[in-house]
Amino acid sequence: MSDFWLRAVGDGEYVNSVRFDAERKELGDEIHKATRALLAEAFSGEEVHTITEKSPTLRQFAIALEYILKHGLRSRGDVRSTMWNYLEVLEKIPQTSSTISNLRRLTKVTSSEGRARAWIRLALNTNMLDTHLQYLLKSSATESCYEAHAYIREPSSASFMLSLITGLNGIPFSLSVDDSQLEYYLDLFKTPVTTNKSEKRRKVKKKTINLDHEEGVVEEEEEMNKKGRQGEKRIIVPDSPIENKIQAEEERVEKYRREVLEEEIRIAEQQKREEERRKALEEKIQYEREQRRKMAEEDANRRQDELEKLQKEADEVDMTTLEAQRIQQLIEEQERKRREQLLNRSLSSSTNDLQNLEKIASTNQLRNSAPSTPMMSSPQLSHNQWNRRDLDHQRCEAENFRLIIQNSLRGGYGISYFTFINSTIL
Repeated sequence: MSDFWLRAVGDGEYVNSVRFDAERKELGDEIHKATRALLAEAFSGEEVHTITEKSPTLRQFAIALEYILKHGLRSRGDVRSTMWNYLEVLEKIPQTSSTISNLRRLTKVTSSEGRARAWIRLALNTNMLDTHLQYLLKSSATESCYEAHAYIREPSSASFMLSLITGLNGIPFSLSVDDSQLEYYLDLFKTPVTTNKSEKRRKVKKKTINLDHEEGVVEEEEEMNKKGRQGEKRIIVPDSPIENKIQAEEERVEKYRREVLEEEIRIAEQQKREEERRKALEEKIQYEREQRRKMAEEDANRRQDELEKLQKEADEVDMTTLEAQRIQQLIEEQERKRREQLLNRSLSSSTNDLQNLEKIASTNQLRNSAPSTPMMSSPQLSHNQWNRRDLDHQRCEAENFRLIIQNSLRGGYGISYFTFINSTIL
């Protein structure tokens, strides 16, 4: 019901998809019929027959393949791409470059359409048609030369076509390549391909064997049209060797097609698994990279904290050193002042002692200078001489002591000597 309403409301995208599906199906049916006819003609006897240009089944196959290769060609502005533009990709492939070079040297076929038809025949002659098509389908030119709805861009349709054409490799072909008729081939032989949806096609049921009938006759039932009219019943002989060969070839083609589809599914699943593994690996790498970045940041922060702590300790040590130096300077200043006071005190005491000695010396000198009395005895004179000698000695010691004190004040002696002097004076 939904399909009916989509058609009824004129949904362009849906209508086009239905039309393109119908076109691809009809093209597939035509290439299938043409391939089957070629196989029937080649294996019609005990020996394999060579297919020549006069074979009508060859013309049917060539036209069907040409219409497949023309289906969905892109238009670049006013210029429409041709099959030959697409086939020129083979010139860049080492295995197929010689084929295109040979086609360019043809004298009777010069147009793009004619060279494309000549390529079909040349590839059939060398049994390389399926190989050439495989190279073409894998190239990027398929996407650039054909629209998305083209027959060869639909994976299942392209695989089906390749499986059919691969079955022709066992048939010998002897076809004319440099033939002027290839320039207007489609004008002489109209294509059986049609997209008319109103055409009624016959559907043939599979053959069934009636075991109740004598001698193994085969009952074939045909459905002529959609009205459900039953076809006539007739008795035919069992399948001929040709039909058996065709059926075996069809089974082989179908088996090959299934293998191709299974291989494509396997490759797709493998690619999906590889993509999942790649994503998981990328996520793991991203996670490890993030963890390393966090660890690096933490290590940098830790080192920064340690550096700041060491800097703080160094500042504290510097402050302690400065404080110790300041205290040491204060202690040295106090010690210097104390020494100066002691020296000043010692100097003052020494000066006083010297002055007292000088006074005593002056007094003794005055006494000695007085006239001696006749009553003075010899022992008294001797005592005075001794006193004078002692006074001179004390004066010399006082003078030496004064010089020592002056030199000490000028910094000529150490603290131990000052301590000795102070202890001596005190």
